[in-house]
Amino acid sequence: MTDNSKKQVQFNDLFRPIQDNEIKLWTTEDGEAGKTLEAKKALQASKGSKKNGKSVADEILGELTSTQKKNYVLSWLYGLKKRWIHMHRQSRKRPHEMIESDVITSQATGPTHRVDQMLRASPRNLLTRPWNIIQILRNKEPGLFTLWVSIGSELHNVRLRAPRIFYVNQRIPKQVDSTDVYRKCIRTLPRSHPVYHLYEYEVPEEKYERHLHQLNTEINAFHIEGIYETRVPLFFRVLMQLGCVCQAKPALRDLLKVPEEFKLNQLDSALDDDVKYLSEDVFKTIFLYNYAQDTRSVWCLCMPSTKVGLVWIVEKSGIANHPNVSALYSQERKAKLEANSKRIFPEEDYTFKVTMETNVRQVYRSMQRALRSYHDGKHGPTMVAYISSHECDQLISLISSLSYFPVVKLRIVDGENLFSCLDWQRVGCKKLVTHFLNIYSYLTTFKDLCRYMRIPLGNVPTNPTQYGSDLSYARHLCKNGHVLWCSNSDVPDFGGKETDDHRLNVDSDDAVDSQINRAGFYKNITFELNIISLPIAAVLSTSRILDFDNSETFFKASSATKKTGVATLHSLNSYNNDESILLSSAFKVMKQMVHGWLKEVTLFQNVFADNHMIHFYRWLGSTDSLLFDPCLKRAVDSLMKKLYLMLIAELDQMGLQIVHADLNRVILSSGRPKYDDAVAHVDYILRTIQNKEIFSVVDLLKSKIWNLLLWLDENNYGGVQQCTQQAGKDRMLADTTTDNIGLTMNWQLLHFLPTAFSCQDSFKMIIAGYIMLIYNFLINSELQSTSADLDNNDEQIMTTQPSISQGLMQQKASMKLNYERLKQFSLELLNGELSEKLFNTVRKVQRAAKLHPDSAASTFPRFVGSHLHLTNPALELAKALCKVLSLDEMIADEIYPVKRDLLAILNVGEFAEIAEWKNPSLSMILRDFPCKQCNLCRDLDLCRDFDLNSNNSETEIWRCSRCKTVYDIDEIEFRLLQYLNNFCKSYFTQDLKCEKCQEYNQQVKESHLKVRCECGGSYVCCCRSEKHLQKITVLKNITSRFQMESLRTALSWIC
Repeated sequence: MTDNSKKQVQFNDLFRPIQDNEIKLWTTEDGEAGKTLEAKKALQASKGSKKNGKSVADEILGELTSTQKKNYVLSWLYGLKKRWIHMHRQSRKRPHEMIESDVITSQATGPTHRVDQMLRASPRNLLTRPWNIIQILRNKEPGLFTLWVSIGSELHNVRLRAPRIFYVNQRIPKQVDSTDVYRKCIRTLPRSHPVYHLYEYEVPEEKYERHLHQLNTEINAFHIEGIYETRVPLFFRVLMQLGCVCQAKPALRDLLKVPEEFKLNQLDSALDDDVKYLSEDVFKTIFLYNYAQDTRSVWCLCMPSTKVGLVWIVEKSGIANHPNVSALYSQERKAKLEANSKRIFPEEDYTFKVTMETNVRQVYRSMQRALRSYHDGKHGPTMVAYISSHECDQLISLISSLSYFPVVKLRIVDGENLFSCLDWQRVGCKKLVTHFLNIYSYLTTFKDLCRYMRIPLGNVPTNPTQYGSDLSYARHLCKNGHVLWCSNSDVPDFGGKETDDHRLNVDSDDAVDSQINRAGFYKNITFELNIISLPIAAVLSTSRILDFDNSETFFKASSATKKTGVATLHSLNSYNNDESILLSSAFKVMKQMVHGWLKEVTLFQNVFADNHMIHFYRWLGSTDSLLFDPCLKRAVDSLMKKLYLMLIAELDQMGLQIVHADLNRVILSSGRPKYDDAVAHVDYILRTIQNKEIFSVVDLLKSKIWNLLLWLDENNYGGVQQCTQQAGKDRMLADTTTDNIGLTMNWQLLHFLPTAFSCQDSFKMIIAGYIMLIYNFLINSELQSTSADLDNNDEQIMTTQPSISQGLMQQKASMKLNYERLKQFSLELLNGELSEKLFNTVRKVQRAAKLHPDSAASTFPRFVGSHLHLTNPALELAKALCKVLSLDEMIADEIYPVKRDLLAILNVGEFAEIAEWKNPSLSMILRDFPCKQCNLCRDLDLCRDFDLNSNNSETEIWRCSRCKTVYDIDEIEFRLLQYLNNFCKSYFTQDLKCEKCQEYNQQVKESHLKVRCECGGSYVCCCRSEKHLQKITVLKNITSRFQMESLRTALSWIC
């Protein structure tokens, strides 16, 4: 006979129908289990046990399984069913009633249940209250993110699942318009591509990555027009949709249990006027600082709980040469409080402990222990704010304890080579103390930035202006129903059809040259004006600029300006073809965004919106921008150049003489010899121009003022720059002394003359001497005329008051007399002292070169822009001097006989080819090159805009014109690779134009391609091959000079 009580129960028997006799058995067993449980509780209470009791579920489960009855598994299931019924009844209550009951219970039972109430009530805030997102972290699992969220005084760690969203434009509709995976929608495609049947797909990121190859294959199918938004980064989509403040959708608020992970479509951005990001300062801040140079580094960790700052100095020798950091902190804090008592600084009772280390890994271990100890101490919501060159992910990999806190990188950049001194430890300690004292100012500024850009505090990018412009533009596009063309490469995402027309993807910087240059010697007050906000004004004034399609504006301008303006406008009208009309919809959205920036600046003086406006054009043309589109930039370039031509025409019509003009600045001569008159005249003209609606946004700021300017081009000029602010007679007397004269000598052609035989020194001495002699003569003449005018005024006051016409006639007569005197003085100077100096200098250099004939040719320096074979130092010096002196129209005719005599001394014919001066340098311009130190963006000419290296006088270095920081060679190489790829595309995809009438042949079909134009002229290429060959020559020179291997490899495929 078998014992059925020991027989194993089959799995199917567990789910058979319940019998009546079994119900009685389960009731009896449950009653016995309850009695046993009560007996155990009484026993524990009598013994006074201090151990924590088990949970209710563990007690019931343990008791039921310990009963020595038959069918104990059935009894266990019965107990669980009773609990399930009770939970189902409780779930019918509304969530807020349950929370209220929990609060009441915790108040009635005392403080022992407050932790349990917090654990139940705190997660409910995720469903009912807005989230202040501190940081978004990427996980290793595709599509999964970790969010550090602040809700009131609570800090939560939330998991977020973001799907991959893309759009498929099909020529043939699907049988079902909507499923769980896709749905039919209406959107505007990039560049106004035709919409046939557009479907929005939403799939998990893992599934998308598995089927990515199949998706790329489907692009080539006939029924697929394009697949869009496949290159949008998931992190960018999360930031774009959530911003910095979000909340759960109302559908989630009725849930009893908070989800373990949220989906992106379950959250909405909640940044309204009533919800301010991080308005409550409830966080404690741990400050972390690091600066490293070669093997030396300084680390600091300031704990807010213990008021202790831990400092580590890493030095291989271990020699301590640091100051007393605590005393330094007290001293710096006291000085800052005296300077600004309203600012908030860290507490005064901080003490600093300095430790010397020989290995940086010891610092990582010490910081890890300190952070883990702080976390275990449970000091409340805390975040880590750090200043370092390490990115957040890299720093967490070095110090794993940072993962316990939200980490905020304060993008404060210290200068380069900070430790290049003997007392580098003192410099490093002072730097960390300064940053720690400014920690609250830094956080306030970064919070304001995040509120404006709507990004989390811990996710401020390296270039916040560019990334913020991408986010703002993407949000505006999505709001207006556009499909994005985001891409991490320099080619936008146009649904897989990016290579259909290469012309649309070429950013032709040199397609239309709009620069105006008039060489000469300007003896009146000359102003340099910086043109500010020209791209913004061009975008906002689009409708008015598009009406500017004729050259009537230039009819009243001077001959030189009219000729250049009409030619440039004709090129722009031919260049601005129908391809830019495709961007009309996206352009309107961009105009709406720019108008919003202008409103923020005008009404609220928002500095961040102003920064976006300043760097708008750089963002538009940067290939690092996610929404970069060369065709969009081309449309803005065309508008800018038209507005620029209108501005130049207005200045010219107002009586100002244009010396040099480009899209960034304009140099103009006022025609007034007196400083006060010239300033008043120019200010009046600028006010008049800016009162016009089309130029109201454009700012013209005076940056430099010259009393005298000898101008060849933007890289070759010299003059007397205004450096005092005195007026009247005192200013003129002060300018006569050499201490107050700002003599400017910027001659790029000087670098191409040999340093041997005193060629460069002779050039500078002769040109500077001529400028100063003319300047002193003008000052003396002005003083004499001023004293004569004063005497005449005294006589006229005693007799009768002169009329206005008589005063103007006297002024014209005086100006004519001064002109004749100046011309006579210049001719006398040329025929006398100057000619003698020229002949002596050339003979001296010629004799020195004859003594060393073998080294004469090798003394000419070679730079990346050199393209001439120069062998005669005396000849090149004579040509350069005559070229510069001939800029003065008063002696231009008389300088040719002098040049002929100088060439005769050198045995060179007057009409020989080598007797003509040519610019010794080619030109290669990198448009909108940024400085990473001060963020200045300018056009960099690699061939002409350079300084000489102090270690090697024949090696070029390129510096920022504002902060003098040397540009990174790797960054220049990367831009040159883009430049090479760009102009190769533009050359091979160029249009044809008529050789006679310059009309473009825009017909691309073979049946419409004509051999000759209607006027009978033959078609030629728009871009000449000689120009591209010169560019390749310069690229080769740069490659060989700076060892750019990537650029050399790219050039090897071309030539």
